[in-house]
Amino acid sequence: MGRVKSVKFWGIVAGMVILVALAFSIGSDSAKATVEGEKLKYDEIISKIERAKADLKTNEEELKKSEAAFKKQEEILENKRTEVDEAIALVQTRDQLNNKVEDLKTEVSGLKTDQDKIKADIKLKQKELDEVTNAVKKKKEDPVELMAGQYVVGKDVPGGRYQVTNVGRGTNFFVYDSRGYPTVNTILGNDSIGSGDYVFFTTEGDTIETLGKVKLIPVE
Repeated sequence: MGRVKSVKFWGIVAGMVILVALAFSIGSDSAKATVEGEKLKYDEIISKIERAKADLKTNEEELKKSEAAFKKQEEILENKRTEVDEAIALVQTRDQLNNKVEDLKTEVSGLKTDQDKIKADIKLKQKELDEVTNAVKKKKEDPVELMAGQYVVGKDVPGGRYQVTNVGRGTNFFVYDSRGYPTVNTILGNDSIGSGDYVFFTTEGDTIETLGKVKLIPVE
């Protein structure tokens, strides 16, 4: 009887030991699982942080690239703005030059009109000069100088056509025909009362009278 009780006692003790061991084992496994779960969460957080850092670094690099590209575009835009300003200035300069060209064209046109008028005047004067030159063409004969006095044409002076000019001061000059009628009555000289040189015809028998020294130049 006592032996049976002892066996039961130890059986109960053994059962309790087994239960305690089983409970400890279960608690240990549960604690281990909790710790490992927490470790897993920590590793995930660290991994996320590392990924976030990597993403941040990538974003920073992309931002730097974007800022560099933006700065480059700003420089290009500024260059384009400068080119546009220069183009506008060139257009304004071109317009100013065009206006000056038009003004010069107008001025040249006016000068051409004046030039044509001057040419016409020169041509007219040349024609008049040619007529005078042809009308009073000097002969290849020596001029005749006469002192103050009277001279008979055909004896003292050959007959013909002459240009008479004063030598020194102006003087009165006369030519009379064979009947004594005056055919020339003029005052030679370029002073206030003189009329300059004089061209006349004279024939044999005429009389030339001068009150001062003159020169007779044969002309055709």
